[in-house]
Amino acid sequence: MIEDYGSEDIVSVINFRLSKYPDATLEDYVKALARRIEVLQQWSIIMEDYPLILAPVSLEPPIGPQEDKESNERYQQILEAQRWLIAANFLGLPAASVPTGISNGLPTGVQLIGRRYHETMCLDVAQVIEDRVGILSHQLWEV
Repeated sequence: MIEDYGSEDIVSVINFRLSKYPDATLEDYVKALARRIEVLQQWSIIMEDYPLILAPVSLEPPIGPQEDKESNERYQQILEAQRWLIAANFLGLPAASVPTGISNGLPTGVQLIGRRYHETMCLDVAQVIEDRVGILSHQLWEV
């Protein structure tokens, strides 16, 4: 359906994503779910001592518009740089990203990752950061 109805841009980005992975079987899917549970258990143990994790949104400066569709190599670099975002989503952990500044005309920020089912802690701390930093004008990063 994406190929039939999606834009050329989204089709190329989806193809970049899918090219990294072979076709999966039901057994592969079940193994991936089991691995997810193992990793989530490890995170839960860590988060007993650290109930909130402050992480980067990305491990590289903000990407520009359309940068993810430049090439398959660049797309894979972006995925690697955004592993904290991917991890929080993969594990189903609550997270909030908060803009904290501007770099080369684009917004930068931090990500707050919380314990499962503690969304309010992420949102409360995100509010504290936003109150301290202030709201960044979108006009600053329009490219």
